Amino acid sequence: MNRSLVSSMHIFLGEVVFFVGLVSISLYLVLIFVGPTVGSILDVNVRQSKWVLANFGFLSISGVLFQLGGIWKQFERFSFVFYSFATVTSAASFAIQLFKIIVQGFEWIGVEMFPNQPIAHDSMFIAIGGFLFGFTSLYFIYSSINLWFETRERL
Repeated sequence: MNRSLVSSMHIFLGEVVFFVGLVSISLYLVLIFVGPTVGSILDVNVRQSKWVLANFGFLSISGVLFQLGGIWKQFERFSFVFYSFATVTSAASFAIQLFKIIVQGFEWIGVEMFPNQPIAHDSMFIAIGGFLFGFTSLYFIYSSINLWFETRERL
């Protein structure tokens, strides 16, 4: 495939991953800031979760690094470094999700943010957890394969 086309696809994929992470962080922060108001209306308590924030943060950082790797791939310089860090941060996001799914199930985001409350096990959180795990898994696999190809080009 043409190097320019591949790097353009990587820039686009990095943007999508960054967008998913950024929107997730934004929704998390909005929920935390309006949590007391929503909590009094719906009779729920919203708790801050470092696991949720770390997961979305790693996903966002990985998207930015993957974009930078695509940009530098066009110049044939330093792309390996950016792709390496993008793969490591996507692995961190994947590992957090896998650990939390094993411990708490696919509704782990709801359980983390609404502990010991019925809303935590809502099907919405199961769907979000499933989608996020599938998305992160596919992205982690793709970034790992891409890093492998980058490593082969360097040798």
